[in-house]
Amino acid sequence: MRKIEYRVIHYHQNRNALEFTNIGVMAHDGKSFGFRLISDDEMKSIHCNIIHKDSLGGLLKYLNEELSKTKGFADIANRHLYFDDFSFSRIFTGKMLYDLNDELASLYNQYVAYKFPRPETKSSRILQVRKESIEVANRKYKKYIDITTDSKIFDMLIRVKKNKKTELFPTIIGSLANTSDINRAVRGKIVENPIHPVFGYIYEIKDEKEKNASKVVSKIGFDLKKFTEKSAIEETFDSMISSI
Repeated sequence: MRKIEYRVIHYHQNRNALEFTNIGVMAHDGKSFGFRLISDDEMKSIHCNIIHKDSLGGLLKYLNEELSKTKGFADIANRHLYFDDFSFSRIFTGKMLYDLNDELASLYNQYVAYKFPRPETKSSRILQVRKESIEVANRKYKKYIDITTDSKIFDMLIRVKKNKKTELFPTIIGSLANTSDINRAVRGKIVENPIHPVFGYIYEIKDEKEKNASKVVSKIGFDLKKFTEKSAIEETFDSMISSI
């Protein structure tokens, strides 16, 4: 498995107080270099009187120009970066599960984006799968299955009733090729700690990247179920009922 090296970019709003804010990440996978900085909209959402947005905006423009010319961390060490209100973290190393862009998106969410307010959205595909699941449950499994959608983390809470027993299957609908869906699954397991978590994927496993992702969600306790079409949903519901 390939390794990825990455560094976090710090903006020092007060060097004397040793205070800083994470404003970006950069990574190198042995072949390619990439980076991501906070956007203008994200900068506008910062409300802190010790962060000077004009100064920060100028710094972000400068960093974007410099990092766009960078091919690796060695280039940064050899180039004179004249601003003194930012720094780079030490180099971290991790296993690379996805391509560089997906890894950058994951790192950016971990170190930077978490602090910016973002409206919760569901893709039209996830909404469609959820609608089809409820239709199938009401049409064929009304005696056994009840579905609610009031969870903040999971897309569906599937309650299965059989022989006076009720089991809950908190379900995330997504793609094994989507890093954010995998991150939601990890967060769901950590925050909610469900007994029967389900990762319902809406695409077939096609390549090594998705195989690696399936190992990740399976390792933390998720049961992989297909939600690609109504017949797959029926098979999933049948397996849930038979498991009780």
